[in-house]
Amino acid sequence: MKERLKKIDWRIIAITVGIALVTAGAIGFGVWYYMDQQNQKLADDNDKQVELLQKRITKLEKSTVNPTPTLTPTPTPTTGNVVERDLNEALIANGTYTVGDKTFKMINGVYTEGTDKYEFETPLSSSRSSLLTDGKTVAAVIKKNTGGTGFFKYLVILESQGGEAKSVANISLGDRVQIKSVDLKTGDGGSIKKVVTVSMVDFGKDDPSCCPTVNTTKTFNLSSNNQITQFYEGE
Repeated sequence: MKERLKKIDWRIIAITVGIALVTAGAIGFGVWYYMDQQNQKLADDNDKQVELLQKRITKLEKSTVNPTPTLTPTPTPTTGNVVERDLNEALIANGTYTVGDKTFKMINGVYTEGTDKYEFETPLSSSRSSLLTDGKTVAAVIKKNTGGTGFFKYLVILESQGGEAKSVANISLGDRVQIKSVDLKTGDGGSIKKVVTVSMVDFGKDDPSCCPTVNTTKTFNLSSNNQITQFYEGE
């Protein structure tokens, strides 16, 4: 009986020792594997940082050795010491306008003061039937609303001055007339600088104030001293 108990005790001890060794081995392997992964991640992060730093150094060396050249715009014809530019959409939409006796600066094609609002007859992004430019001169129709039902239309002539769009003349076209198109041509080279033709629908004597019905074409001459007058046949 004593020998049997001794055999059983040795088996339990052997099993216990075996389990302890396996457990210790598993824990040791887990700790080693975790540390190895962390070290590998740290090494990868370091490699990426070194690679990024090397790229920045290379880029800096290239920019130092071969700096980007500064582009100098080709100058356009000048008036005095000021470069005159063609009147593009941005300059026209932010030009200085005189409508009637009111002078103001448009901001993105609109100017407001109190209840008064000035804007283009048709948006610049549209087909521009109420605006025409030859580069240095613009003929545009501006409409003014004072908060009521009236829309007072003006023909405004702008020129490139000091690199900006500035009006040099304007004339009333009427209240609530409908503008169909504007045409701009060079004058006779003498006293007439520009000729502007406006195709429009005007009021007949029996038309209500809301609804013009008479199709007509009006011609305006811009003189060399920037006076604008309507031209009548037979003059």
